Amino acid sequence: KQDIEGEAFALSRLGELELSLGNFEAAEKALLAAADLVQYSDYAQNTYGEALTKLGKLEAEKGNTAKALDYFRQAKEVLNSISFLKRKNPPAPPGIFPSVPAKVFSAV
Repeated sequence: KQDIEGEAFALSRLGELELSLGNFEAAEKALLAAADLVQYSDYAQNTYGEALTKLGKLEAEKGNTAKALDYFRQAKEVLNSISFLKRKNPPAPPGIFPSVPAKVFSAV
């Protein structure tokens, strides 16, 4: 089974590294790939929001303020929706579902 969130997470980190090295084209390619992988995955919206935030940083570094703000707004919307879901459905305390990793509950 393919670990889409893990792959997106790795691509996001790669994009962050490329950005720190000033390799804007490589950073953009990795970050867009990360975002595309998890955009519609309910369980990976935190990774999606993180990729959008990094795309905003990339655009800011390139001097594209309007595009950067657009990415930051999208990231805020995604991450706020996760926060709302967590408040609405708090994670189960550890040990209640011992066969389910705690990571599963933290994504809700």
